[in-house]
Amino acid sequence: MQCSFTDCESAFQFFLHVKADPKKKTIGKSDFEKGVSSLSGGRFTKSEIDSQWKVISDHGKYVTIDKYIFRAHFDNIQYTGLSTVRDVKTAPV
Repeated sequence: MQCSFTDCESAFQFFLHVKADPKKKTIGKSDFEKGVSSLSGGRFTKSEIDSQWKVISDHGKYVTIDKYIFRAHFDNIQYTGLSTVRDVKTAPV
């Protein structure tokens, strides 16, 4: 994620945009899997993604993750890339 986005917020927005209903402001496990697979080009196995989800969801305590929980895990990353979310947000319909 650190190479694909400029900050934690744009990373979270990316995960919101890969889901079926981007109007909902939380991401679920399947949204997280889809986003990670998309970002990594399939580099990570399902079990590796599941393992990361367990950490983020506090071992299943949370069924969905809001931006605050996401930020608690990913805000300390040094983001170096350009966000692709901006292009999605400003792209003509």
